[in-house]
Amino acid sequence: MFNPLDYELLILVLSFFCFWAMTWIGGYFRRRSQKLEGEDREEFLFILGGTLTLLGLIIGFTFSMAVSRYDLRKQYEEQEANTIGTEYSRVDLLPAADATKVHQLLRSYLDQRILHYETGSNRELEQIDAQTERLQWDLWSGVAAPAAVQPTPVNTLILAGMNEAIDSQGYAQAASWNRIPIAAWGLLTIVSMFCNFLVGYSLPGKRAFLSLILPIALSVSFVLIADIDSPRTGLIHVRPHNLTNLADSLRRAEGRKLRQSSSIGSFILNSRETVFSDCGLRRMRVEKPVSEKQLTWLRPDRDGGKWLCGSLKNE
Repeated sequence: MFNPLDYELLILVLSFFCFWAMTWIGGYFRRRSQKLEGEDREEFLFILGGTLTLLGLIIGFTFSMAVSRYDLRKQYEEQEANTIGTEYSRVDLLPAADATKVHQLLRSYLDQRILHYETGSNRELEQIDAQTERLQWDLWSGVAAPAAVQPTPVNTLILAGMNEAIDSQGYAQAASWNRIPIAAWGLLTIVSMFCNFLVGYSLPGKRAFLSLILPIALSVSFVLIADIDSPRTGLIHVRPHNLTNLADSLRRAEGRKLRQSSSIGSFILNSRETVFSDCGLRRMRVEKPVSEKQLTWLRPDRDGGKWLCGSLKNE
């Protein structure tokens, strides 16, 4: 959906020419009317000062609204990263097959959430949101199935964590939709136009430079407010720093797991380290030295160049 408030350059150009036109119109009316003197001029300057004060208050309130919404979006991005990271750790308590599946889904879901914050295309955003919704269903199914089979407190905790992770996306989406109301923009625009008209009316003679000061200042203020209020366009918007850091840490953790699972185990036999691999088990750990009575056999395979290992037995 096209929203002109997401295009800062358009706002800058339109607001500047609109305000400058109102200043010029004010000067035009002044040249066509009688010169203000005495009490009339004092009353006019009083009205001008009050109007400019009102404009400053409205700009301040509007800027505060934009900043509060920006801070809320940052807060929800941080909260979303925390809930996803917590749920990723809790999933380790599921059975191995289910944990592996949900871990993979969570990493894919995290990538989609990062793309949601980084993209500026509405078409890509629709595709990302659709993929995010599908992943949410898959994630919920992935933790709901084990909980249905074994309704233990641990599985209930995992379900609650997944619910928080999904809800956090909804809160972040609602915060991105929460923009400055159109009525506030309309009031700000009307008061700004009226102030430019009064300033143009108050300027004596043809002072082109002075007639540009207020339109430029107001145009820059409009652009700054619109930039902060826009959820993903412009120079000032929420960047997924927390989600990106979480994705990097999960990739590093997954890399360590893969290295550990493919690492070569060892038995300590007769004070020497005997190396084995391809033993049918991905990882074994022996807390104390193994005697020859406990080891059925351990010998190198000359053909394959690998170590074959047997099983341990009790003495």
